[in-house]
Amino acid sequence: MSNFAYLTDVDNLVLRPGVYVTASSSGDYPIANLTALLISKPWRPSTTYGTGWFLLDFGYPVSIDLIALINHNLSSDAVITVTYGSTSACGSTLAGGITWRERDAFDLASSTTSARFWKVSIADPGNTHQFISIGYLMMGDSTTFGTNYAYGWSRTDEYVNAELESHYAAPHIKQLYDRRRFNLPFVNIATANAALLRTLIDSVKRSATPAFFIPDAAVNDGYFGRFTINPVSSHPLHYSYEDLTLEFVEESRGESVDDGQPLIFRHGELPATYDGVMDRDSTAFQMVETASVITLSSAAVDILRSAHHPTLYTQTFLLEGARTNSFTYSEQLDHVNWVKTRASCATTSIDATQAPDGTTTADFLKEDATADNTHFFAQTLPALTNDTNQAFSIYAKAKERSIIWIRTTEKDANVLTTFFNLSTGVIGTQGHATARIVAMGNSWYRCEVVFDSDAGGTTPLVEIGMATADNDLTYDGDNASGCYFWGMQLEVDKPFASSYIKTTTAAATRSTDALYFPITQHPQQLTLYARFVDLGTRQTIAGLVAISPASWLNGQSFYISNDASFYKAGHYNGTDSVFSVLGAAPAINNTVELRATLKSDGKVQIHQSINGAAETSAVESAALVMDAGWASYRIYLSHPTWPGFVGYQCVKLLYGIQNLNTCRAAEYGVPMVRLSA
Repeated sequence: MSNFAYLTDVDNLVLRPGVYVTASSSGDYPIANLTALLISKPWRPSTTYGTGWFLLDFGYPVSIDLIALINHNLSSDAVITVTYGSTSACGSTLAGGITWRERDAFDLASSTTSARFWKVSIADPGNTHQFISIGYLMMGDSTTFGTNYAYGWSRTDEYVNAELESHYAAPHIKQLYDRRRFNLPFVNIATANAALLRTLIDSVKRSATPAFFIPDAAVNDGYFGRFTINPVSSHPLHYSYEDLTLEFVEESRGESVDDGQPLIFRHGELPATYDGVMDRDSTAFQMVETASVITLSSAAVDILRSAHHPTLYTQTFLLEGARTNSFTYSEQLDHVNWVKTRASCATTSIDATQAPDGTTTADFLKEDATADNTHFFAQTLPALTNDTNQAFSIYAKAKERSIIWIRTTEKDANVLTTFFNLSTGVIGTQGHATARIVAMGNSWYRCEVVFDSDAGGTTPLVEIGMATADNDLTYDGDNASGCYFWGMQLEVDKPFASSYIKTTTAAATRSTDALYFPITQHPQQLTLYARFVDLGTRQTIAGLVAISPASWLNGQSFYISNDASFYKAGHYNGTDSVFSVLGAAPAINNTVELRATLKSDGKVQIHQSINGAAETSAVESAALVMDAGWASYRIYLSHPTWPGFVGYQCVKLLYGIQNLNTCRAAEYGVPMVRLSA
C-alpha cells in the first residue's frame, strides 16, 4: 500500500489571481462555477450529448501532477483528454489522461509537468443525462506523505435521508446526501512527518479549507472533503514521536443547486415572487376563501387567479381558455332584455342583497299571484351552431322559494328540465345529462346545465324559474315570494361552463390565461408531474403542461395534452412525433395526477391517477431521436395555442424517470433531486 497524497485548496492553482479560464459554457452554468464552491453548483458546457472543454491560461508555466474534476456526472465510458503547452493550441497531450471515477475523476502523475496553458476536453456520448456537469476543478502539485497511517484505519459511509408519508399514506424515502468519513491513525510519527502533518493541519485551518485526498497514491480512489484532528483519540502534535488520528470527511453530495429552476408551485400556492410570466389580456373573476366563506373577486390583467373548490376543500390556481358570455346584463335582472313571465323585478327588488362577489348587486325575482302556473324569466338566445353543446350557468340564493329549475328548449323541440334545491345544495330531478351545483359563500349556489342545440325549426330557449317542490313546474304564486338571482351566463357552442364573465350592454369575453416559466434544461430524461382539478380540459383539445414555443409544437417539444377524449404525452423533435395515450378520462371536478416520462431514446409514456386511486399507465411510445435543444426554453401551463381549463395544484419538472411516490413527495415539500440541465 502506497502512502496517501493530497492537494489542499490553498495550493489549488486555478484559484490564484490572474488565472484566465475559458470554456464552451451554458449561460446558466458559467465557467465561474468551476472555480467556486459550492461543488453542487456546476459548470455545464453549451453543447449537449456529452461533449465539452475548458482552457486555462495561468499566465506563466506552472507545475502540475494532480488534476481532479469534482462532483461530475460523467459515465464510465467518458474519455477525458488533457493537453498543455506554451500557447493556447496546447500541442502536447498528457499521457493517460484523467481516469474516470464515480463522483470525482482525477489523474495523479508520477512527476510534475510544467506549462502555461492547460486544456481539458471531454467526450461522453453515452452520458444518460445527455449533458456534462462538473462541480469544481482542482489542479496543482500534490503532496505525498512520507509515511502511512497504521493498520486499523476505517472508512464509514454516511447517508442522510428524508422520510415522508403523503396524504395518500404513500411512503417515500429520499436520499438527501451521502459522504465518506475516514479515520486515519498515525503511530510513532517521526519528526519530519510530524512537521508535514502540522503543515497540513495549519494549511486547512482545522477543516476550514477543503482538500482532495487520495488514501493510496497507487490506487484510483480519491475524495474531496476536509481534514481535521480527531479530538478524542489524539494528543497535541509535537515535533517528536507521537500518536495522532487524522480524520477526513468527504464533502456531502446531494441535489444540484439550480438557482434558475424553482419548484413551480405546490398546494395551489405560489410564492409572493416567482420567475414565471402570466399573460391574460382581460380582467377575470376568481374564487377565493376568506374565513371559510367562498366569494368571487376580480383579478387584474396578467394576474394569476385562485380557484378554491369548496366541495373538494382544495386551493388551486386557475388557468382557462378564452370564453364569451353571450347573455347581456348579467347582473341586471330588472333590464328589459330579461323577459319575466308571471314574475317581476320591481324597483324595490333591484340590488336587493349582497352578490357572490361581495357587491350589493343581486336582484330579487318576485312571483305574481297566478295560481297553478310557472313563474320564470328568460332572454333571447344568440345564434347556436346545430348539434353543438351549449353551457348555461347562474348564481341563485333561496329566499321564500328554495327550489329553482332550468329548462332548455332545443331546435328539434326537445325540452329538458333540471331542478336545483338551494336549501340542501343538491340536484333534484335531472333532465340534462350534464348538470352541476356548486356551493358559494353566504348561501349562494352556482347552478349549471349543458344542452345540445340539435337541429330543426324551433327557436331554442333557456328559461329559469322557481318552484315549491321538486319536479313540479307549476304552483300558486302569492305575489310576494321569490329567489335571488345574479350572474346569468351563456357560453355558446361550449361543452361546459367556465368562470363567471360580467356583461352589461353587450356580450363580453374573458381572454386566455397563459403562464410559463423559463427553464434551462436541455432535452434529456425528464419527468413532468401535474396534479390538478379538471374543470373541463378533458373535453377540449388542450396543452396542459408543455415544454414548447408559444406556437404549438413549432420545434422540439415535450408535453402533456388532451385530444378532447383522453390525456396523452407527446414528444416532437421538429420533424416527427410520438405519443402515449391513456384509455380512461376523468370527469369534471375530479382531482387528477398525470406523470409523463421522456426517456433518453425519445420514448414517452403517460400515467394517470384519478382521485387518489391506483395509477394506470398507457402504452409507451416508439423511440424518437431527440434534437440537441428545445425550440423554446419555456414550460407552459395551459398552452396559449391550445389552452386548458384547469385548477392547478402542483406542477413539477424532475430530472430522470421518477415514480408517482417521488412526484408526490416533491409536491409535499420533501427536498428532491431538482432538474438541472
